[in-house]
Amino acid sequence: MQNVLSRLSDAQIRAEQVYAYFGKSRQGYFQAVARMGKLKATMEVVESQVDQYRSTKDANAGSRTLYYNLNIKEQYNIGVNKFEKLMSDYGLILRPVYTRIVTTKASSRSKKYTNLVAGLKVNNINQVIVGDLTYVYKDGQRYFVFSLFDLYSAMMVGIYGGERMRAIEGIRPLEQLINLRGIEAIKYCIHHTDGGSQYFSNRYMDLLDFVKMRISVSGNCLDNAYAEQRNSMIKHHFLPLKRGRNEIEFNKGLAEIQYEYNTNRKQNRLGWKSPLEFENEISEQKYEQRCKYLTIKHI
Repeated sequence: MQNVLSRLSDAQIRAEQVYAYFGKSRQGYFQAVARMGKLKATMEVVESQVDQYRSTKDANAGSRTLYYNLNIKEQYNIGVNKFEKLMSDYGLILRPVYTRIVTTKASSRSKKYTNLVAGLKVNNINQVIVGDLTYVYKDGQRYFVFSLFDLYSAMMVGIYGGERMRAIEGIRPLEQLINLRGIEAIKYCIHHTDGGSQYFSNRYMDLLDFVKMRISVSGNCLDNAYAEQRNSMIKHHFLPLKRGRNEIEFNKGLAEIQYEYNTNRKQNRLGWKSPLEFENEISEQKYEQRCKYLTIKHI
């Protein structure tokens, strides 16, 4: 700008005329320059924070997730819409991840069960637990990942990865759920999955019967959207940052993911709270005071 003004001066055009043309005073111009310099310095710091978060917490974190999990408003007094635009302007936007993984081998045994959750209103934890299965390649090894989530709070209540896609691996997250919540807390809770054979083995169903959980099955083996979305997040956002040279190391990484996700990962549906923060908040409310209902239209 100063070079431009210098050339205009040679042409006998006063700087004040230029400022007036652009609707700024000389003071306003230099204030704008100062703001631009401050914003650039701020975004340099933000860029380093984004890189750090994506390299340690979530490899594919989007702008809004970064905004709330990095506390951008509190740190820099920048609104979410402006932050999203700045992320785009500074080339920090990632391409969206699209995936559909088919790991389901339907069990004929599942056909006797129906979908208990479609149209259901949920307003507390331990009412619906959803499960799904995906797979990932780490360090040249394929692992199948079984996970269970509390539908209301999005709490990851169980997760386990194995080299084989068997009921013995699938039952591990269910055992974690029982240890975490307690048998009485999940009594009559709905256990919702697709019709995958791992969930309908004798051993798995015997344990569901023992804790008196109710079995719900999606109408289509590919129609288990909530759990599929969570597994996609595990696969594309968290697991790229972990190692898996053997099953022990892989599950150590999954345990770290579970802790970070439940404790610190703020989510839009929870009012930008982590699952643990959300559960702590609703635990202090009386049942009749709880006004947040989650209506399950399609799962």
